[in-house]
Amino acid sequence: MSLFNFLKSGGKKPSKPYSNYLHIEPIDRETVDFANDFFFKLSEQQVYDKIIELQKKQHYIYVITDTFIKQLRGQKQQYILFRIALAVDYCYNKFYNEIPFVTQKQVVDFATFMEEDGNLEIANGDIINNDKILRNLNQPYLIEMVALKQMLYHNDLKILNEKESQEIGRFMTFIIPIYSEEVIINQ
Repeated sequence: MSLFNFLKSGGKKPSKPYSNYLHIEPIDRETVDFANDFFFKLSEQQVYDKIIELQKKQHYIYVITDTFIKQLRGQKQQYILFRIALAVDYCYNKFYNEIPFVTQKQVVDFATFMEEDGNLEIANGDIINNDKILRNLNQPYLIEMVALKQMLYHNDLKILNEKESQEIGRFMTFIIPIYSEEVIINQ
């Protein structure tokens, strides 16, 4: 079941979220480097404990993460995505101050927009370009960190296969805009 179908509760069509994040100051390299160093050195038990905290603090961010996690083969692969999710959450909360609770409605609205936008691109014969989407999110250091992790775990360590690496990219195209929307709304 897709995230969209899982979360959708019906109702009116949501308004289009922002599609241009270039006016948001990107998270700085120092914050991203700290998150990278911290979350990728935690033991699996520590990651698990942090994920439980995230589930309590940002339930629908956890639901999104859990939905993408189910696309990965096993625990090693899943913990890579958990670490990335925790790093993203940390970076947004540290750099922009505490991000308010993301509601089910916000996630459903964004999932609806993403599904409709993706269906429109496919109907027009376009290929959905995750790289272009990621560039437009204006978070170069965060995206660079994840890209380096994808290369490390896919190319070098052979822990992620091609599909799983792409799934992590898709996760980033979903999770960063949700956090960035919160930054815009609460500025």
